[in-house]
Amino acid sequence: MSKVGTALVRVRQPERLASWPHVNGLSPVTCRAMRAWLGWTQADLAALAKCTISVISGLEHGDHNPRPAHAKAILAVFDAFGGEIIMRDGKPVGIMFFP
Repeated sequence: MSKVGTALVRVRQPERLASWPHVNGLSPVTCRAMRAWLGWTQADLAALAKCTISVISGLEHGDHNPRPAHAKAILAVFDAFGGEIIMRDGKPVGIMFFP
């Protein structure tokens, strides 16, 4: 379910990414990028984070920020699989994965 290796994914327009509201770096772009890197569907992430697909979908479409408990669970799943959100000046600018 996960890839082994180190990767750094940079966003083409970091200013756009930084303008999204985020919870500890979890934004529509960072969530979608991390999920895509791992090859997961929204249903896969929702199952691992123990939340609904609508929470993941709403987050990724920018419809709403997740509740703090959901954001913490989603971030914990990414962390467990080696994912890290790169922050600069308090804003997310990319993602990184460690084996």
